[in-house]
Amino acid sequence: MTESVSRKIPIKNLYYMLAYVWDMPLSMQQKKLESESFNRIENLLASLFEFHLSLLIKRGLVKEYIEIRQPEQLLKGKLLMADSIKERTMQHKKFMCQYDELTDDIVINQLVKTTLYEFMKIPTLSPEILNRLIRLRPYLQHIQLLNWQKNSFDQIKLKRHNLHYSILIHIAQLLYERKITQEHDGSITFQTFLNDMQLHALFEKFLLRFYQKHLPTYKVHRPIIDWQLSGSESKNALPYLPKMHTDIVIEDNKNQVIMDAKFYQETLTKTQFGEERLHSVNLYQLFAYVMNSRFTGKKSGILIYPMVEKHINVSYQIMNHTISAYTVNLNEEWSKIEQRLLEIITPYLQDGVS
Repeated sequence: MTESVSRKIPIKNLYYMLAYVWDMPLSMQQKKLESESFNRIENLLASLFEFHLSLLIKRGLVKEYIEIRQPEQLLKGKLLMADSIKERTMQHKKFMCQYDELTDDIVINQLVKTTLYEFMKIPTLSPEILNRLIRLRPYLQHIQLLNWQKNSFDQIKLKRHNLHYSILIHIAQLLYERKITQEHDGSITFQTFLNDMQLHALFEKFLLRFYQKHLPTYKVHRPIIDWQLSGSESKNALPYLPKMHTDIVIEDNKNQVIMDAKFYQETLTKTQFGEERLHSVNLYQLFAYVMNSRFTGKKSGILIYPMVEKHINVSYQIMNHTISAYTVNLNEEWSKIEQRLLEIITPYLQDGVS
């Protein structure tokens, strides 16, 4: 996929896709899109970050108990006599103490503050959004900045008490993954936002969440399909078989649709004679999924691509299974995109869609 393909996707449609993936309320995102016009994806994300950070500040930062170990003049918590002797704190009339303290200077808030400051370094950020971010700094002045790394996000455990941080953490992680280098002047250099791999992953996750939302009576998931082996393979041979990780599987007790999402620069390949063909690897992969699925009802397979130049609507009957390929135009109005996705899946289902 090249940059030209990603440029065909309006910023607001990327917003809608992220909203599905991050489970943002549709009413909130529509209001946000109507109130601002975004010409760059970093401005959209920064504005969204500022909006949710403002809500968080009004609600109050999450606090947790952390363990403190330091010399105190008055006994506090647990007295560490051996440490007091070892570190000679009694010479200064202090004792080493260990106690728990409730504080909001914790990793999740440090990550939020760090993200705020990283957004402010982006040279292409609009002045208006930058000023809105600057106005939030005083509310976090007592929070430490974090030298963020990948394991910084591994430390974050979203549970009931801090679930309202989820969108802020999603944005933080996306910003971290797109950050490439720190320039000498402290600004951030970005690649084209959402590279091939990230756009592919976003497209997959969006489709999964879209169908989960609109097909409530169906099981919509992404299982691993096991190979239907008929021999007595040794245990040493099994690790060499590739895992069949599905993108989306939609099923009830009668029908199963295995959907594979692809995001390519060109939907079709061309032979040496200039004839257009579907990507053979995609077809082989999808057919392997369908044939190895142990589902006992009717099984079908769908390849779904973003439209590049023309719509594709093709279906084949292969060994009594329907294998199809479709495109969706991500440059259209969002309502048409949703309609297209529902039109694609409806013929394969019994109960209809919502």
